[in-house]
Amino acid sequence: MIAGLVVGIRWLVTQGRASGDSAMQILRERYARGDISREEFEANPWREPMDKLDRRSALAFGLIAASAAMVKPAAAQPMEAGKETTLAPGVVQRVYGEGPAIIPNFKTVSMRDIIMQPGSKTAYNPMKNAMVCHITEGELRLVQDGKTFTAKKNHVWTCAKNTKEQAFNDGNVVAVMRITDLMA
Repeated sequence: MIAGLVVGIRWLVTQGRASGDSAMQILRERYARGDISREEFEANPWREPMDKLDRRSALAFGLIAASAAMVKPAAAQPMEAGKETTLAPGVVQRVYGEGPAIIPNFKTVSMRDIIMQPGSKTAYNPMKNAMVCHITEGELRLVQDGKTFTAKKNHVWTCAKNTKEQAFNDGNVVAVMRITDLMA
């Protein structure tokens, strides 16, 4: 985020007004990249007037919005698709979808993220089904059937049905655990 702020300020100083790029085009690009949800894109009260804004104004607006998003907990941020549920203080589950599985002994596969704010933890519950877990952002300390390990970004592990697991975000950044559920 800091690097983006530095690059943005540098661009503002050296480039000035850019021709051809409207704020609406930038809003469309942010939507296409997944930076904002469909609801945010469609509900944006500035959508029509943004066509008349220049790139400098749009960048300043974006930096302000990004700063505001950093201070909100994940539970308050709108989701891009599916259902979002608060599981514990500072822990949000975002469900992305489900479909048929072609893996033997499994009928359905689904994907979800567990988004954990710094200092948060999940409950120590048994898993309802087999799953593959992957840390996409941050780092978590995990206790799985009484054994502790650290999962850093891009770490992948599995859980069998009824495995007891608890996750702790001991760091100072948001951690995201992507889970692929394999359901019999």
